[in-house]
Amino acid sequence: MNKPAAKPDSSLLSRLRSAGPATISSRLLGKGPVTPSERQFAAYLDTIGIGAVVLLTVIILMNYLVDPYSIFGSPSWEGINANKPELFKQLRLTKAHAVRARKPDVLVIGSSRTEHGLDPEHPALFPEFNTYNLALNGATIYENLRYFQHANAERRLKKVVLAVDFFQFNAYRPNAPDFTEERLSSDVHGAKRNIAITTDLLETLASVDATTASLKTLFQQTNRDNVILPRGQVEQPDKEAIMMMHGGRHEAALYSELNYVTHLYFPRPHKKFDFVSEDGSTNTFDYFRRILEEAHRSKIEFHILISPAHARQWVLTAGTGLWDEWETWKREIVRLNEEVARERRRNPFPLWDFSGFNTYTMEAVPALGDKETMMRWFWESSHYRKELGDLVLDRVLNYSDPNRRIADDFGVLLTSENIEKHLASIREAHQLYRQAHREEVNEIQDLVKKYQSQ
Repeated sequence: MNKPAAKPDSSLLSRLRSAGPATISSRLLGKGPVTPSERQFAAYLDTIGIGAVVLLTVIILMNYLVDPYSIFGSPSWEGINANKPELFKQLRLTKAHAVRARKPDVLVIGSSRTEHGLDPEHPALFPEFNTYNLALNGATIYENLRYFQHANAERRLKKVVLAVDFFQFNAYRPNAPDFTEERLSSDVHGAKRNIAITTDLLETLASVDATTASLKTLFQQTNRDNVILPRGQVEQPDKEAIMMMHGGRHEAALYSELNYVTHLYFPRPHKKFDFVSEDGSTNTFDYFRRILEEAHRSKIEFHILISPAHARQWVLTAGTGLWDEWETWKREIVRLNEEVARERRRNPFPLWDFSGFNTYTMEAVPALGDKETMMRWFWESSHYRKELGDLVLDRVLNYSDPNRRIADDFGVLLTSENIEKHLASIREAHQLYRQAHREEVNEIQDLVKKYQSQ
């Protein structure tokens, strides 16, 4: 038999009324009579809680509107958030999201040389195609593979220009700190997958790093060291002035060369260069093969090029003892290009070599201490300018511009039939260059010796 409902305890009701408005904190106290000091403490806790929620809301709103990593598509206000210098610390985040938003059908991809030098709005690519520069500074060949797969999973690509660099194939170079697999739309086999964006949202909306980046963005609108253009190319509007202020082009070349020795060719802690890691877990040519296989499988119009760099770069390569590896690398990418094509019963992709010693790469470098003389084709000995990049794309994409004439010695189409002759001609040109530039050669050798003695 059901019992009648118990009557409310009038004394309990009296205590609750005397406590004033119900609050989360006072409910949690779960005690008997609430004293004035307890009510005051409960109100204090409520104020802190409400303040924390308001502050977090303000932080999230600020990070969304400032959008320091340029991933939300928030409005852009000149002098407030239009310039985003902080995104270069999270460039792989920015470009992964840009690919998802833009869904390009044509890519140029590679390292920072490509990022600066190859224009996605070159007339052979744009506006006919939705082109994006997906190059990444310091990218390993594995990172190029994964971002290529990411873009191809978002939208089947029609055309790709892949610029490869020797240093990218060093098995002892780790991927960049801002690289993560979780934000990519493809697995390592090239299959489309759903990605979890929760981590990126937390990191870009509510983290201390994102808030710091937003504040720096607000206060660094005049910082024009690096600017990322809408289609992914990096521009450096003030680079000429900055380089001259820091010693000129020659000094910049030495700084770049030191970076190659210490970070790209012989990175710590191993200080080694090899295509295969000692434990056999990494073979960088496998990643290149997988790029070729996916490009054939997807029937993409695919172009490969070896990036140009100043002649000093190849003198540096010889000075570090890596010349033989450099030649081996070229032979192997030629072999793989043709081998994968045979397996797929397709023609090899065109593979162009713009490295070595030619009309453009032997451009005179201003003397040490010269803070006025510019260079036409290069920023320093590693990175080439857009003006040279336009000639590269003209050659690769068979585009003719009556206002741009390309020197006959710039760009060689590599095959298994001409690779040995080509390598021999570079060796000969190297010796001639060394004889004509003894001071530069000695300078580079001294740089290498200084590092090796550390």
